[in-house]
Amino acid sequence: MFNAEERKRAETVMQNLSSSTRNLTTTKIRKLLSMANDIYNEAILLDDWTPALQSKIEYFIVRMAYESGRERDVKSFIAETDLMGRAQKVKSRQEFLDFHKYLEALVAYHRFYGGKD
Repeated sequence: MFNAEERKRAETVMQNLSSSTRNLTTTKIRKLLSMANDIYNEAILLDDWTPALQSKIEYFIVRMAYESGRERDVKSFIAETDLMGRAQKVKSRQEFLDFHKYLEALVAYHRFYGGKD
């Protein structure tokens, strides 16, 4: 469950991002959020987690790997925030909703702490 502790973790992670992500732009991480939003829009309407949604999570993990390969800053961001590890643990609707909130918090704190556009 996403709670104050998870929010604080997202804030701390974004405060302490290493210099390897100094060129990370909000646009780059919003791309990840946009992909997650597509899944969220379906998940929020359903009462249960479906194999189709699980398949979309699996594809999202593949897309994170692809984006990591394209951009060193994105790779560092995904590693330091444990996004891929967290996505791999999603097996229910609530777990995905919590993952999505964490990702939203990361984007928000990136911007709050002066992330590039």
